[in-house]
Amino acid sequence: MPVNRLLFLQLALGTVLSACSTSSPPPVPPVPAALQGVQGTVVISNAGEALAGAQIKALDASGAVVATTQTDAQGHYSLGLSEGTYTILSPGQTLTSSVNQGGTGPVPFASSQVVGVSVLGKAFTPLNLIQLPASAVSNATTPPNISISGLNPVLDASATAEFDDDVTTSGGNSLTYLLASLGRDPVVNRLSRNNRKVLFIGGAAGETSPSLEVKQHESLDLTRYAAGLSGGTSLFLTAVDSNNNRSVFVSPVTLTNTPAGTALSDTVQNVDVTALTVANTRIQLQSAPSGANGALVYTTLTWSPYTFPAVTTGARGQGYHVYRSLNGGSQVLVSTLGVYATTDAKGKTTLVNPSAWQDTDAALAPGVKASYTVRAFYGSNETADSAASVTTVLPVLSVKLATPGEQATGVSTTPTFSWQTNGVGAYEYFVPAISDTVNGAGISGCGVLPVAQPSSPLLNLLQQATVSSARGFGFSGTLCGVVGGAAGTAYSFDYHPGTGGVLPGGDPNALVFPLQEGRSYQWRLLEAVAVDDPVTPHAASVAFDAAGLLYTYNLYTGLYTFDGDQVYTFTTGGTK
Repeated sequence: MPVNRLLFLQLALGTVLSACSTSSPPPVPPVPAALQGVQGTVVISNAGEALAGAQIKALDASGAVVATTQTDAQGHYSLGLSEGTYTILSPGQTLTSSVNQGGTGPVPFASSQVVGVSVLGKAFTPLNLIQLPASAVSNATTPPNISISGLNPVLDASATAEFDDDVTTSGGNSLTYLLASLGRDPVVNRLSRNNRKVLFIGGAAGETSPSLEVKQHESLDLTRYAAGLSGGTSLFLTAVDSNNNRSVFVSPVTLTNTPAGTALSDTVQNVDVTALTVANTRIQLQSAPSGANGALVYTTLTWSPYTFPAVTTGARGQGYHVYRSLNGGSQVLVSTLGVYATTDAKGKTTLVNPSAWQDTDAALAPGVKASYTVRAFYGSNETADSAASVTTVLPVLSVKLATPGEQATGVSTTPTFSWQTNGVGAYEYFVPAISDTVNGAGISGCGVLPVAQPSSPLLNLLQQATVSSARGFGFSGTLCGVVGGAAGTAYSFDYHPGTGGVLPGGDPNALVFPLQEGRSYQWRLLEAVAVDDPVTPHAASVAFDAAGLLYTYNLYTGLYTFDGDQVYTFTTGGTK
């Protein structure tokens, strides 16, 4: 497995604070009878669960509602509208969702709106709306009001854009953050945050205060924030309040004086993509839930940093264009990442040269084939396509514990632990764990030797984890080694104490601790992951990652490791 792919397996989740995406058309049902309007998908994050039954409204410039609809079972909506500029609003509402572990149920959602959506010609404007659960059910679900003034609609790409903004929250909610960017939603991708500017960071989620108004004068250095853009584009402002209500303000602008830059010949090297499908999450605030089609889906793209001509703090328009094709369709530009230099107070210059990007588009779903290429650009000059990197998103990995069953009694002290899956991917790996419910401690080693072949960095990571005491699992059970191999539907291991069995890489003198008669124990799977290839995976499907080996808690999203919802308790036979 190349280093980039192994890095992917340890990346924390992000990219879920987005309020809309206009980078590529979302998956939508057949075009309705109307000839033009707005259509898209309502999801909890760009890669997250589609929301069915969400009310969608179109408001004209006076604030009057001119069209309404509801999303279908896949979260799709379509509004037929005449030419003009509209606000597209999904108000605060209670919808059926699986954002919390333990089953699907009613969840109160905050509001989401995009102001300044243009409908032009005989076409539908693509617009995905993103709604998050309200952080406090009792707080108001009115989106922040955003307005700007003093923005020149024609901007010099080598100069600075100046404007004034005015943001007001409602119903006692405080303003959490306000961000700006050109040509893209400023929070679609946290790995691209070098292309956005933070204008304001304030109150915490769930906080209440008197309605807050923030008025500021802003400056955007276009040599940085407009890197890779030319001609017609838009300024995006995104505001989110403490109850997760969000507003995006879109203002059309035209960029002129795009630098010619320097011709580039070498292509971007080592472009590599891996798709991730997640079945279980533990949710907190602004995080992504179980996603569309029963899973959270996104891809991670990496490449080797390109060697650009000398970059200084005044450099003009260098960076990367990411292109994507879905299911053999046409290639579409989906992301622009700028390269720039910063100089601190001591005069030290640091180059920001991105080499990774996460695709969280709602179009990604199990079974979708995605092909990516990357081009480096300098001003208006662009390299040829890199070699394409292709992945097909795996289905959800479903895992069900079997024996010993939940609350089973009279279980042998040398039991067989078994579970079943739906057999996705080419190889599947599991790490069971067993604990003593009386003293809460893990038993001393399970003696399970790995049966998974061939060896791979992922398998090695799991094996090493079963004998490492430094990883801090936060779980009292003892990890039993790695079970798995070529994908199947049934897995098991026999527990044989006192045979001298050892964990891979562990103390060769360690004995397997015997289970006692008439005692209660628990078992579960700490790790459960399927891959399309064991050595060089381009797709992974994760059911459980409770030990945090592959994906750790992420400060930006509130998403913890993927935790299984099955823990089986059993009691051995005999008298205590």
